[in-house]
Amino acid sequence: MLLRERPVTCDAAYTGDYDFILDPKLRHQFLRMVLRIMSERDLAFQIKQTKLQKLSVYLYDPGLKASIRLELWSHIEVKDPAHRTLNRIFWEDLYSHIHSGDKGYRLTSRVEALCYLSHLYTKNKSLESAEVAWRLNYYAELMQKTGDLEVLKLYTALNSRQELTAAAASANSLLLDMGILRNKRDMRAWWREKRESCIENWHRKRMDKINRRKLIPLVGPDGVGKTTLIEGMKAVLPGKFRYFRFKMQFRKSWLYRILYPLLRNSLRRHLGCNPSRNQVDDAYGGFTLMTGLIRYPLLRLRTWLAGYYLMDRYFYDHLLVNLRFFNRPNRLLKGWSTWLRFIPRPFWLIQLDAPSEVILSRKKQLTPQDIETVRQWMFEFYLQKPAPYYLYINTSLPEDVCLAYTRSIVGKLKPHHPFIRLLQRLIKKIFNINLSS
Repeated sequence: MLLRERPVTCDAAYTGDYDFILDPKLRHQFLRMVLRIMSERDLAFQIKQTKLQKLSVYLYDPGLKASIRLELWSHIEVKDPAHRTLNRIFWEDLYSHIHSGDKGYRLTSRVEALCYLSHLYTKNKSLESAEVAWRLNYYAELMQKTGDLEVLKLYTALNSRQELTAAAASANSLLLDMGILRNKRDMRAWWREKRESCIENWHRKRMDKINRRKLIPLVGPDGVGKTTLIEGMKAVLPGKFRYFRFKMQFRKSWLYRILYPLLRNSLRRHLGCNPSRNQVDDAYGGFTLMTGLIRYPLLRLRTWLAGYYLMDRYFYDHLLVNLRFFNRPNRLLKGWSTWLRFIPRPFWLIQLDAPSEVILSRKKQLTPQDIETVRQWMFEFYLQKPAPYYLYINTSLPEDVCLAYTRSIVGKLKPHHPFIRLLQRLIKKIFNINLSS
């Protein structure tokens, strides 16, 4: 539900953001809808979830090389000049004030206008801004049209910061009378606000720790263009990251080297032919996933010493089995939800996708049903365990456009501290370790 009026024009869409308030229970449903719409139109989008109360979605337009930003809030932040109310308006408090109109589901005009006055004071907005002036004029005309003279009086008196403070206090008082804002003496509401605040602070610290993992995996079906994109990024962004072939995460394990011949012989007896190494890894996804997780601390050590690592796969790939067998239906790994709890969240997850016919023209290793399965479940794994940043790229777009999306991400990554770079060179020289392998 849109919080504040904003023109739906090219100039407005690509220069600001659209603020929505959304029931947290519907967040996954909304993101699935975004994936469906953008994948059908071969477009790219990005999701940022560094704050629990805020979800940012960027919809990219390859033609204009710009994006439309949507910000979805679970509550509205409020600062009351009179210090009588709590600091949040939750979704449940607004539910009875929602109506359906020509522009979809919106707050009633009175509530929307009052919330905007409170928003101006809370965010310390300048009244001289062109966008603020347009909205003030819009809501003043709307209040005059609806005959709400009490709220219209608050808008017509706005000329300075002092008058905004007084208007915001009056708006909050009206919202308090309507039962939308809660009084500080409401102990039940106060406790809920404190609890939500503690959870959000814990989530923010958790995301900060995940940001230090410096893992950027590219996931998607075979033939989608992961290696091509990585090679292109190496050329345009030298020194920003290191490339790690994810299969080596488990294939270099001593446990894998010991048990691989036994697993291969078992699968050969079952199939009646010699399986490839990739087929063995696919058929025994639980084993490869376990060996990869055992060696994960070594991968973390690499990122601490050598910086950001770009990987062509991730642990999520092994939660889907039988993708490399045309005569066996693909399925989820047994107990996949339990395995997912142990898979570390990456810093940035990049999902590559393309129409089935485009992928099959590059590599005929999967069926169209397998490609659709990978598309849906890779996104589902992200929803169940979201990374701070997520990027969806449709590789049917020109290569320079795909590189521009990834360059906008990797190009912003901060280099290592000089001390870490010195330590890296010493370890490489003393122990003869190649950290980029």
